[in-house]
Amino acid sequence: MYDARHVELDSGITLNFKTFNFKEDYLESFKSSSGLASFWICFSGLEKSTLRGMTNDVVLRCGQCGMFMVGEGFEGKAIISRHKPFQVVSFHLDPAILIKVIGDEGYSSLPESCRRMINGTGTGCFSHSLPINPMIRLILEQILNCAVKDGIRRLYYEGKALELIASILQTIQSGKSTAAFRLCDADVERLHHAEKLLVRDMAHPPSLMGLARDVGMHHTKLNKGFREVFGSTVFDHLRKERLKKAATLLCDGQMNCTDVSLSVGYTSLSHFSKAFREQFGVTPRSFRSHLYPN
Repeated sequence: MYDARHVELDSGITLNFKTFNFKEDYLESFKSSSGLASFWICFSGLEKSTLRGMTNDVVLRCGQCGMFMVGEGFEGKAIISRHKPFQVVSFHLDPAILIKVIGDEGYSSLPESCRRMINGTGTGCFSHSLPINPMIRLILEQILNCAVKDGIRRLYYEGKALELIASILQTIQSGKSTAAFRLCDADVERLHHAEKLLVRDMAHPPSLMGLARDVGMHHTKLNKGFREVFGSTVFDHLRKERLKKAATLLCDGQMNCTDVSLSVGYTSLSHFSKAFREQFGVTPRSFRSHLYPN
């Protein structure tokens, strides 16, 4: 399966949706006479790109996002792994448009190699990847689940493009790096499998040690890996997912607060109410009463 869609936005930014699913590794070549800046979010699979003149590959892997920039006359080859569908959302733009978008102050905050490529004194490629944090994950979900009508959808995507660019550049500028703790492709797959096992039965979740054993990963690495990929520890993630599920059940209106509490794993209604209020700013009873006043 090969599905690649492009949306040209008024600012000159191109939004790309890619889904590749092949029985064999897929190889594609690319070449361009102009420079390119790209901001991406990969939520499934793996792509490795080799650029002419560069010793290190540009890797887009599941659970990560990032930025890369190349100068004029770049060419190379990309290999997409057959093991899992490769799915990525990206925004591409000319470096000159990037400067227009982020302004002089934003330009000064770019890595030096990016500035050299923009002003014509540098060559090669800049690439930086980082785990998908909660803010970037929210942007991804909003892009994929856009409910805005066709007439103003491009305007909506413009806003999401600017949010993503700002979020990734802010993280790069803050100096956060994945160098101190690296996850291989198999690790990322184990973490996503662990997340599915964790939330499969929220009323009876596995212990940390049991979850680690089930996915074949040390419990310390599992917890740290969860922070990298999902932005929180294992049981912080479980708590958030429980409360999101609780809010959905309350919206359905078929269950009272006590039953909702029990169904998502809270045996104490007071503990459930406190956690719900910390997450959403209101108690579950007030939340339900607002939806169903009668």
